[in-house]
Amino acid sequence: MRKIEIKDVDSENVEDLINLCIPSDNRDDYLFIEGARVKKRWATQMMKRYGVFSKLAYIELEPVGMIQYQPKQEKVIEITCIFVPEKKNLRKGIGRALLRALIDEMHRLKSYFNNEYPSALVTWAFQVPGTYPQHEFYQKMGFKHMRGDDPFLLYYPLKEGISTLRKVRNIFLRKKIKERHLYFTTLPVLPAYISQKKLKNQ
Repeated sequence: MRKIEIKDVDSENVEDLINLCIPSDNRDDYLFIEGARVKKRWATQMMKRYGVFSKLAYIELEPVGMIQYQPKQEKVIEITCIFVPEKKNLRKGIGRALLRALIDEMHRLKSYFNNEYPSALVTWAFQVPGTYPQHEFYQKMGFKHMRGDDPFLLYYPLKEGISTLRKVRNIFLRKKIKERHLYFTTLPVLPAYISQKKLKNQ
């Protein structure tokens, strides 16, 4: 098996993150090019604000996957996207390696949480047609249901206790994580930008 290397996204490899968002057939499409510029500006702002906000997986120096996340209230980290674009790279442990690297990092003190530890990871594991069910992947990695009537809203406690779950519920159920989740994640940012441009040009 080829070795998977995980790297934090920084100014040196941010282009790799952007290119993972663009299907190879659309690299020359001006709308995707402009959408990539939008995401790069956003990524630059995220790096300035939080430092690390995303990790990339590499196999033999080629970027093959990513995980993207951001801090929220109550010392909670929201995973906004985990993505392996090429079918040839699916079911090879790339997603697991990315998520394990994130979990390991979250056991360190964070400056954006006043030098305290994060309390939990949370995600809405929306289903992508034709791919392995995300919620099943997260559950195998130790994530738990946040509430019984939604199989896709999951959390991973970094601190045990009822208070952690209560804090996570209060933040993400109140703010409707589903409605916010698809903004500026891996793939949706480019189609969303393109749709806006098309509407303006009609």
